[in-house]
Amino acid sequence: MKFMNNISFLLLSIFFCWTSNAQENTTTIEVYYNYKTMFLNVGNAYEINSILTFNNKESLYEMDHTRSFGSKNEDSISNKIKSENSTSMSFSLKAKNNDFVYKNFSNNEMNYTNLISMEEFFIKSSLDTLMTWTLAPETKEILSYTCQKAATEFGGRYYVAYFTDKIPINNGPWRFHGLPGLILEIESTDGKFKLEATSIEIKNEPSSIDNPFKDNKSISWEEFLKVYKKKYDEIRRNSMEEWGPSQSIPKKGIVEYIKD
Repeated sequence: MKFMNNISFLLLSIFFCWTSNAQENTTTIEVYYNYKTMFLNVGNAYEINSILTFNNKESLYEMDHTRSFGSKNEDSISNKIKSENSTSMSFSLKAKNNDFVYKNFSNNEMNYTNLISMEEFFIKSSLDTLMTWTLAPETKEILSYTCQKAATEFGGRYYVAYFTDKIPINNGPWRFHGLPGLILEIESTDGKFKLEATSIEIKNEPSSIDNPFKDNKSISWEEFLKVYKKKYDEIRRNSMEEWGPSQSIPKKGIVEYIKD
């Protein structure tokens, strides 16, 4: 296993030399994660599989709410299409009920969605403005990779992550990124949220990744927060009336939108 890690490191070190004249993606990496979150004030856990697919230009993280793929399945919901006249793979989308986070390293952008009272909003953020990390000397082994500890505060929660510089890319599952290596595990300090890698596949073949949000009109994260706060205040005012609606809107999930 150590020998294989050395080979992987050599391959990835060559591949992830980020140069402006790079013409094509020559390696594709897939990381399967177990996603687990605790329902607030209930104590029940919601647990699904997820997958992060990336090359040296872009990545796509998919949460399998439809439970259509396992922790390692060649027929995963991210449908892999290979043309008879091409040696490259294209990652397209089939499921409509899964959540996605798309990152474009060349454009320094990240796309994802959020809901407000069942209304979907498409959001675009800059990759370099969301997370600031503090590195720690502690390490642990994950899937035979030595991973270093790091911590960050994001969206009203504190997170502890473990990343490996043997896969030297600034990326991770969900919206997490910003470390000098791939994030293989991350957990909130309050125990409400955890992502843990279960398998890694490295494929020495070119690929293209489809942006599921390319045809949607996006707003900034700041604009989304303004809409959310307006809706939150409106529902809270109505619920205070004697015959007001019982509808409620949470102010805190994985990300805390409203701070009292």
